[in-house]
Amino acid sequence: VNATLTHWKIEANQAFVWLRYDRKWHDISTKQPAQLTIILKVQFVKEGSDWKFWQMSRAVSDFATRLGSAKTKDERAKLLKTEKELVTVELVVELSNMGVMQATQGKFNEALTLNDVSFEVAEVLGEITGKAYCYLTRGDIFDRQSKHLEALTNYQRALHLFQDAKDIRWEALTLSRLGQIYAVTSKYAEALVQFDASLKIRHEIGDRKGEATTLNNIGVVYQLTGRNAEALTQYEASLNIMREIGDRAGEAATLNNIGNIHQIMGKPVEARAKFDASLKIKREIGDRAGEADTFSNIGVIYKSTGRYAEALVQYDASLKIDREIGNKAGEAKMLNNIGNVYQITGKYAEALAQYEASLTIKREIGDRAGEAATLTSIGLVFESTGRYAEALTQYEASLKINRTIGDREGEAATLNNIGNIYRLT
Repeated sequence: VNATLTHWKIEANQAFVWLRYDRKWHDISTKQPAQLTIILKVQFVKEGSDWKFWQMSRAVSDFATRLGSAKTKDERAKLLKTEKELVTVELVVELSNMGVMQATQGKFNEALTLNDVSFEVAEVLGEITGKAYCYLTRGDIFDRQSKHLEALTNYQRALHLFQDAKDIRWEALTLSRLGQIYAVTSKYAEALVQFDASLKIRHEIGDRKGEATTLNNIGVVYQLTGRNAEALTQYEASLNIMREIGDRAGEAATLNNIGNIHQIMGKPVEARAKFDASLKIKREIGDRAGEADTFSNIGVIYKSTGRYAEALVQYDASLKIDREIGNKAGEAKMLNNIGNVYQITGKYAEALAQYEASLTIKREIGDRAGEAATLTSIGLVFESTGRYAEALTQYEASLKINRTIGDREGEAATLNNIGNIYRLT
């Protein structure tokens, strides 16, 4: 690692120093030379006759914020010319990640704008990997909106560029992203092809964490296609790796998956044991979101065995955490689950209230797939209470979304619901 003082500036009682660190190495995974440049902005303040250290920040973070705030492309171009040393792949990554962060908050227009800015920087650099990362994160933004076709297109572009750059570590990650899109759109064979390719690379380069994650993903596909024994094998292989590398969060998540399989296979005692083990770890590491998920899964066990009051206790505990940590997606999911319990127990007014609250959140955060599912749930309540015209309206709205996002399985289920309404009327 080489450190260089690039420049400094004094303004009244403040002084700023810019330090550049260049780290070069040979990446054993890509078998290519690699370099990382980090520029730190160090601030000092004058107290009396002495200068004292005040704070230190990554200069690229400050610059990315300035670029993101610029109103026009010309303004950004001017900034890029005046701060040439900050025009690096690190800046591309910073801007792209800022965009993804906006997407997690449901601010999709802002997210795409920041992603556009990251593309501008990548174009100035003329560097393949930076452009590939822009496409990857753009895919993430569309994925969060359940715009699966757009996500798929951007992931495919990222994959081709990472392959051209011979960056196999990022190639493996992008293959996994593609697998997830295929899985969520019910293209399970294609999903397995992508996950298997990702797993092969991660195994070859010794990416044990990535290998465990991909085994989990493969397990999910098997689970979705009813191949529960094979899913369990994948989850257990993943769990072994998570424990070997000491990944407690990964271990807890995988225990959760194993618990789900036991639940599906009609083994509630084994399922509860796995969920309890997962919950214990999540509490130890302070994973509040994971804790909420596990409460939800325990609630599913109670619901499936007809213990509805106990299921509601678990769902309420999950909902409380989701609200405390601001997990809007989790909150919407729990409201849906609570509505489902009320629906099963014939409390249709209460069910409808929960579903409508869930629907409002899903629309706020841009969860199109979740919106379609909740519209279907509302339709089922109307159908159960003989309000067939209103049920049909909900089903048709759900069908339109499923077709828009390419959810063929959801489309088929909704068409079946619509057919049932016509049969009843």
